[in-house]
Amino acid sequence: MINKYIGSGITFPFKVNSDGRLDIVNDESLINSSIKNIVYWPKMHRFFNMKFGCRLEELLEEPDDNVGSTLASQFIFEAIETWEKRIKLTSIRVLDSTEALVNIQLTYIIRSTRSEHTMVFPFYKTITF
Repeated sequence: MINKYIGSGITFPFKVNSDGRLDIVNDESLINSSIKNIVYWPKMHRFFNMKFGCRLEELLEEPDDNVGSTLASQFIFEAIETWEKRIKLTSIRVLDSTEALVNIQLTYIIRSTRSEHTMVFPFYKTITF
């Protein structure tokens, strides 16, 4: 059953199923996709909505220290609080980092169901092949 407050929709990047149609997702997978879309989209790069996105790309060449971790947490918090109203962030933690990769853990509560979820996503500081 689809939660009417969370909704259902397509994700970006688009995924095509075996029928040749776009996949429709709902519930937590839709929220996770939305969070990734917000965090990975650079601010000032979306046509017709230049405020959308996150400032995380500003940290690409910054050192891996407490200041960078704090800034990353603040940028993510501001972006998600602005663009994803279905959740309430409870914590943002920078788990580990290398020169090329920073793992970030988000813990959030879905407002309509009051269920707590955690997701870890990688932020790549360099292009890896």
